[in-house]
Amino acid sequence: MGLRRVQESAMPVHWSKDFVEHLRTVHFALIATAVALVIVALTTKPYSTAVAKNEFHRLRGFMRNWTPDAF
Repeated sequence: MGLRRVQESAMPVHWSKDFVEHLRTVHFALIATAVALVIVALTTKPYSTAVAKNEFHRLRGFMRNWTPDAF
């Protein structure tokens, strides 16, 4: 039993304090990003294809009737 404790304590530690702090920072950033995306998704207005189609046709009509000398 005593030999096993000496061998375990002589082995290098994989999880350093800096590495654990880095993991905490990355984890916090991922959670903050996810919360922000959920808030943005819930607060934006729904997209209307009918409005987009109407705006597209108005722009296309404007471009057809536009001449460089108009201004």
